Amino acid sequence: MLTLDCKQEGCLNTFQVDQNKMRAHHLPTLCMKHRNKNYKKTHIRKKKEIAQQSWVAKNIFSNTNFLNEHIPEILHEILQQKRKSLMKSSEVIQFLKVKQNELAKKKSNNTSKVVVNIQNECKRQQKDFHHDQRRYTGMIS
Repeated sequence: MLTLDCKQEGCLNTFQVDQNKMRAHHLPTLCMKHRNKNYKKTHIRKKKEIAQQSWVAKNIFSNTNFLNEHIPEILHEILQQKRKSLMKSSEVIQFLKVKQNELAKKKSNNTSKVVVNIQNECKRQQKDFHHDQRRYTGMIS
């Protein structure tokens, strides 16, 4: 038998422990009175936490109107956050840069084609104008 002192502040109780029945790291450090007090405190605290969690769960999940009203908003918010994080990824940024360059090249090609078409149209209109002008002045019969 081993005699131990209670480690609770202000307690002078001593208690005996049979070493054969307990391992060294399982030796109690508190007397029976303080062990029971601590057990009660933790037991009551755990019961309150469990009761509170079940109350919250019961009230949220039993109120289907709450869920029906807020699920679309929550899903929309989640999708927005996912979209933002996706847009910040390096692969997406690289992809968008490539597409932007392709569009810029396409626009410059289209712009140069449009400019050439406009120039050709202007030349054709000038020729038609000069041709009509000569015809009216009698140069061409």
